[in-house]
Amino acid sequence: MLKRLGHEVEFRAAQTCCGQPSFNSGQSDVAQLGSILVSSVSSGGRSLSILPHVHVVVAEASQVVPDLGSALALAKARHGDQMPSMFSFITGPSRTGDIERILVLGAHGPKELYLVLVG
Repeated sequence: MLKRLGHEVEFRAAQTCCGQPSFNSGQSDVAQLGSILVSSVSSGGRSLSILPHVHVVVAEASQVVPDLGSALALAKARHGDQMPSMFSFITGPSRTGDIERILVLGAHGPKELYLVLVG
């Protein structure tokens, strides 16, 4: 995303994906739930909603839609018959109590989610 905006991006050879924040522009932002819609064609692909501990979305204000139905309608209009193989609505840290009914936050995906709206 930063390269697309004209910025030079450099990664150190020893740098790995784990522990590094992820940045992308998302597909749409759902006002009703405070969710970000990402897909397998988003920068970062399927791993975007699973690997990073911190996820930063830099999106245009025009990407904000009122509800889930509007987000899916926008995705259909954008992709037509070539829909991505995966969509994920990210609202915040995941919550799971699978093991011994102990609540764990952020076990599957980012522990922190930030949205920066521009425009």
